[in-house]
Amino acid sequence: MNSLAEGLDSLTQLVHLNINLKECTRITDEGVNGLAKSLNSLTQLTHLNMSFWSCKQITDGVAVSLAKGLNSLTQLTDLSISLDQCEQMTGNGVNTLASEGLKYLTQLTSLTLGGRLCYDDEELIVFISDGLKHLI
Repeated sequence: MNSLAEGLDSLTQLVHLNINLKECTRITDEGVNGLAKSLNSLTQLTHLNMSFWSCKQITDGVAVSLAKGLNSLTQLTDLSISLDQCEQMTGNGVNTLASEGLKYLTQLTSLTLGGRLCYDDEELIVFISDGLKHLI
C-alpha cells in the first residue's frame, strides 16, 4: 500500500481517481493512512471514488486520516467513499469523515458516503447534515 501512496504523490495533475480495496481483509489503518496522506498532493482531483467495503481491520482512525486528506481537494465535484461492513468502524468515525472531511469541499455536486453497519439511519442523517452545512 505504501508503494501506491508514493506513486500517487507524483500524479499532481490527476483529475479522476478510483481505488477499490473491496474485501481486502488484510489491509490495516496504517496502509490506508498512507493513502489518505497522499491525497494532499492531488489538488486537481475532481472525481474520487474509494471503496473499503468489508475491510475488516480498519477503524475510526482511517476516517480521521481520510478527513484530513480530503481537506486539500477543494476542486472535488464528485466523491464516493464506501466504508460498508467495516466492522471496526463506528458512527464516530463516519461522523468525523462527514463533519471534518467535507467542510472544505465547496464544489461538490455529487456525494455518496456509505458506512452500513457503522451507524444507524438516524445517526447518519445527523452526521451528513452536520458535515454539509457549508453547502447550504
